[in-house]
Amino acid sequence: MNTSLYATAFVLVACCLTALLLQKKRTAEQQKIRTLREKVQAALEDVLQEEEPARFAASLSQATMTTRLQKTRLELQAGVRGGPPEKYTFFSSLVAKGMNAEEIAEILDISTTEASQLVRLCELSGCR
Repeated sequence: MNTSLYATAFVLVACCLTALLLQKKRTAEQQKIRTLREKVQAALEDVLQEEEPARFAASLSQATMTTRLQKTRLELQAGVRGGPPEKYTFFSSLVAKGMNAEEIAEILDISTTEASQLVRLCELSGCR
């Protein structure tokens, strides 16, 4: 009877030790998961913080160009005379940046035919 009691006690102790080891391993795995989650979250926040200024700068640049073009249109409607319309002064810099006629036509709100002709004139005059 003593041997069966010892065997039962041994099995019980072995089960308890196994349960403790599994609990410790589970806790360690949960800590690894938390650490990885924090690292991923920090990396994601860094990426988002880097993208925000770039998006804002692009949006601001587009808004500035739109405002300039609208100002020029309003001045022409009011009869203010001066040099060439401002959209044509932007033209050579857009060509120099490698934009094609379709892209420029869309930005400057002119026909693609006009933009193609102006690109050709710019190329002939050495704008690029």
